[in-house]
Amino acid sequence: MKRSWPFMIFLTRAPALITVATVIGLTLPPQTADMLAGLSESFWPSAAFCFATLFLCFNLWHWSRAALSARFELRDTDADRHARTTTLSARHHETISLRPLNLLPRFYFGACAVAGVGEALLSDQWLVASILAAMSVVLYGVLQKRASFEKGIWVFQQFLPTSAKPPPACPVNIFSYLRETTMRLLRYSPWGPYPAGAGLVLAILGFLWGALGIFIPDTGLWVAFPELVGRHFPGPSAALLFLGFITGPLTLLTFLFVECGKNPKVIFFRLPVRWTPVLVLLGSIICLTPVAVRLHAVRIADPKNAMAVDDRPELDAYLRQWAANCVSPDATSIHPIIVAVSGGAARAGLWSARVLIAVDEAVANSQQRNASIFAISSVSGGSVGAATYLAMRKDTSGNVCSLPGQLASEVLRRRDEAVRESLRKDALGPLLAGALFGDTPRALLGGFELLSGQRTLPRGGDRAEALERAFENSWSGAIDELSKIKGLPRQSTSFDQSFLSLYFDARKQVSNVPLWLANGTDSQNGERLITSPFRLNPDTFLGAKDVLALLQSDIPISTAIDNTARFPYLSPDGELQPLFKVEDEKPTQIIDGGYFENEGMETALELAHYLQTTKALDGKYKIEPIIVEATADADKGVKDSQIVRCGSVFKDDPKRSDGGDRPSQLFAPLSGLYSVRAGHSGLSLRRARAEFCQRGQTGDAPARDQAFFHFYLYRPDGEDVPLNWVLSKHIANYIWLQALHNCANHSELAALKRVLDPHR
Repeated sequence: MKRSWPFMIFLTRAPALITVATVIGLTLPPQTADMLAGLSESFWPSAAFCFATLFLCFNLWHWSRAALSARFELRDTDADRHARTTTLSARHHETISLRPLNLLPRFYFGACAVAGVGEALLSDQWLVASILAAMSVVLYGVLQKRASFEKGIWVFQQFLPTSAKPPPACPVNIFSYLRETTMRLLRYSPWGPYPAGAGLVLAILGFLWGALGIFIPDTGLWVAFPELVGRHFPGPSAALLFLGFITGPLTLLTFLFVECGKNPKVIFFRLPVRWTPVLVLLGSIICLTPVAVRLHAVRIADPKNAMAVDDRPELDAYLRQWAANCVSPDATSIHPIIVAVSGGAARAGLWSARVLIAVDEAVANSQQRNASIFAISSVSGGSVGAATYLAMRKDTSGNVCSLPGQLASEVLRRRDEAVRESLRKDALGPLLAGALFGDTPRALLGGFELLSGQRTLPRGGDRAEALERAFENSWSGAIDELSKIKGLPRQSTSFDQSFLSLYFDARKQVSNVPLWLANGTDSQNGERLITSPFRLNPDTFLGAKDVLALLQSDIPISTAIDNTARFPYLSPDGELQPLFKVEDEKPTQIIDGGYFENEGMETALELAHYLQTTKALDGKYKIEPIIVEATADADKGVKDSQIVRCGSVFKDDPKRSDGGDRPSQLFAPLSGLYSVRAGHSGLSLRRARAEFCQRGQTGDAPARDQAFFHFYLYRPDGEDVPLNWVLSKHIANYIWLQALHNCANHSELAALKRVLDPHR
């Protein structure tokens, strides 16, 4: 029987699939264009990427070579390397095609190296690409000339088999078979069993460490390994390192099945063992285990320090307090500002913080005291910027209604730089490390916990918590930088504190923090799930559910962010399971708020309608809310005429087609469902335009009492603004320093300043 390309690819299918995943992951996603640029501004992130890429390349070569050599009993010695020039395997009497035997491991190595270099080139990191290419060539040369290095490690060769020794039949003694076949793979590995065995042991120990939280709950030990990896291997490096680690165990697993299946009489479930889809089965277990086992319960704040959610006041109480502290007694009309911020990962976090600070500065510089930011409605990545602004407002001294104004330009520059750096920092590496080194082993071993009859797992301990910890660490770094700036209030509100701590100190209400309505989506019913500091009124927020009420507990600020940003596959659905389980009640599952509507506008409009109709202030003031939208879509080729704003520039034309390329019928249903999300956002923006642009408007120009303002993040010429959890300094500087002055954003900001201060 001739053994050629198909059989040898099947034998090395684990390295083959990992190679395909690596090439696709490093070259095709649009996020890769800025990924390394965001990590390469210091030495270690670039070095970590090069190391992780070479580590994966080596493992792909090593384990594919080991599997092929063990299958055809070709020892890693000079004699047996020369024997590869023959076409006959003495033991099996099989005809071997030498080309795939020799080229497959080299191909896996080369494809991985080329993908890594391509990733660096896509990010315009020519130095990193050159260094990685040179190191790949050197490593490849060492591997091909390894015979000259073997004398220094000759002891490994003493364990190579000197004669053909067939493994025991399967399954006469299954344990003996597993032991002997494993040792066979290790003995035929390049450089013998010690290096290969050490790699397997390290991979298995890391796997067990990641799954430790299942069996030792509430210790926090789960986070040690994933967080360690995410901290030292940022961005895609964590994924490359993981793939390198699992190449050995997956190769061993598939090799065991192939070798066991050589006996055609061995049949399990009436299927030949050789053709068992091992990798598909593992993937199925990973996907299905969370259905039966609670692996992704939402984290809650420490009950000892958290405020009872039932003690939250009504929305009316916040409005009265805001009016008492932020409105001049002689004012006749007041303008609570509601800022809605869209999703969009790190770029949305930067853009929302930039717009919030710009609105805040406009309020601080206004001579009238009848307007300030009253509430923020956030979605997905925009919630990071919202939380950053709210933390700064919490630490503002006194009952002021804006950030400290009249600061020296150098103080503002350093403050903005610290905030900007924290919002662009890498959260992708910790997220990938939590997913691969944490969630994967927990999902594979979660069935054992289910068999034990105990169905209560620790909260967090998954990739969602890994992302939340990344938010906490990034903002903690910013706090350290802000504390060094003289003239700024000392920052002390970290993201690991509870959500309600933004509004209460020792159960006493804090008056200077705008309301935060963090929008998630119910994955089962499609409705909004809102995290808010007040008890939701179902007559105000139609169909929405109260996250804190469902959990019956407060949550960390970082969890409030993540509950709006549980993006598909990157973050899991979060289970809103109360601390004390309610019998016969199935917990709500929360996902990214962008599923419902990606602008946060629907919640903002409902809050504005409440303000227009409430009797909470007893008619003392005429309440005229202002709505500000910060959209971080950064779509290609967008013009001002396509942005929903006040004035006559934007016009809907029912007779004009806005269609694009004809979609594939295979993907049309999915693309249609995805496009509906944009349709919902567009409808909400049009409602805001219709309701809040017409007040006193004459002619084509917006009136001075315009009440809807839309700031859109435009894409810079010839560049992309990636949808990613890490951004380069170049892109971050563009968003913070330039984007607010691009196109119509400049005139929109000027119009907002005129409305807030008509005497300008």
